[in-house]
Amino acid sequence: KYNDLKVPKDQIKIIKKIIVADPYDGEWFVPGQESYMATMIKDAAGDYLIKKGESGSVALKKEEGLLLGLDSDIWINIFNFKSKKDIGRPFSELGAVKKNQLWSATKRQNENGGNDFYESGVLRPDLILKDLRSIFYPKIYQDELYFYEKLK
Repeated sequence: KYNDLKVPKDQIKIIKKIIVADPYDGEWFVPGQESYMATMIKDAAGDYLIKKGESGSVALKKEEGLLLGLDSDIWINIFNFKSKKDIGRPFSELGAVKKNQLWSATKRQNENGGNDFYESGVLRPDLILKDLRSIFYPKIYQDELYFYEKLK
């Protein structure tokens, strides 16, 4: 199922540049370049802008994350900002913010903060991949989003 959903890069004219997560307490904890999240971004034909680390998490200084994000097209897995208006300087300078491509995996989060992205997503990576390809290339893939929603 998962492999059938992969996006063939040769069918995409312009590959989207992706940043993930958001800073906390001066650092930006992002998935390493060999993590499952980075793999899903690649399988959705995205260019994951983090080129360090392995399968675990990488701690970037906030400034390093900002520099990487200047040319971003899409920002996913935002959890510390609840709406676009919460994103002030210097984050408002990020390419994804200017393009209004801000996505949080909170569509299936309950009132107590429990998030199905971390529960069902582990068992069903195909659903995450389906969401990512629809976010990255909405003119090609129009699947209803299961985990993600756009920040308003």
